[in-house]
Amino acid sequence: MPEQITPETPANESGNAPEQVSAQPTQAGQANQADQAAQATQQTSGLAIAGLVLGIIAVATSFVPIVNNASFFLGIIGLALAIAGNVSIKKSGKKGQGIAIAGIVLGIVSIAIVLLMQSMCAAILSSATSSRSSASAPASAASSTAADSTAASSGAAAANGDTASSAASDGSTSGSSAASGNEGKAEFEASIDEARIVEDYNGDPAIVVHYTWTNNSDETRSFASTLHSKCFQDGVQLDIAVVRDIDNNGYMADVRPGYGTSFELAYKLSGSSSVEVEVTKLVSLDKAVIASQTFELS
Repeated sequence: MPEQITPETPANESGNAPEQVSAQPTQAGQANQADQAAQATQQTSGLAIAGLVLGIIAVATSFVPIVNNASFFLGIIGLALAIAGNVSIKKSGKKGQGIAIAGIVLGIVSIAIVLLMQSMCAAILSSATSSRSSASAPASAASSTAADSTAASSGAAAANGDTASSAASDGSTSGSSAASGNEGKAEFEASIDEARIVEDYNGDPAIVVHYTWTNNSDETRSFASTLHSKCFQDGVQLDIAVVRDIDNNGYMADVRPGYGTSFELAYKLSGSSSVEVEVTKLVSLDKAVIASQTFELS
């Protein structure tokens, strides 16, 4: 029989048989892909971190007036970033969901604090403005406490410094007024004409005093800038009261030489004892009384 000849595998240059090449992907490549996926899932969301940082800054500055205007916008931006970070964490599997939730909470808290502080500041400003406007009458009255009862009737305080008595109105008060002057006409004449008992805005008793005054100087003056009035009860000066239906326009009004005007001022009563009212010059070394009156409360 003829001999069978088996084909020989050609040898490589070194004389060894060639190595077999595998068609499957190498294990090293698979490991690299797995490492990259693991690293991607272990990263912390940058949006969540940014939202947390902005939330912390917004809360820290939200208590400062004016500055908290910027805190409001920082809180909104931080809230938006934290929400976006939380959504991306759920989709990509990244770390930092707790950071995102903290950023959301801080953003909401900062916005709430800013709104609360703004409303408080607005309430304080509104209260201060209303108190000033309601005190503008008393501001006249505040000087009126320094210039109050200088109302002068040209007949009451003219030349001789005589004391003129007058009865208080409404039957609730009665008193006598006095006005002083020099020979001829005094520079300023004042009279305290009458008084009545009313209630102030808090429902407390108050006395409304009616004044008249005349400017005999050579310059245009107002009662508030020239004369000073005080009201006493049991030896203690009474505070100005805020009441309805009071005519105090003449207190601050400028009066030309030779003319006069009248006005009313209200005072808080501290009891039922008699009330003493007096008018002096606003600036005077001797503090001489221009007009005085005592009202008996009944």
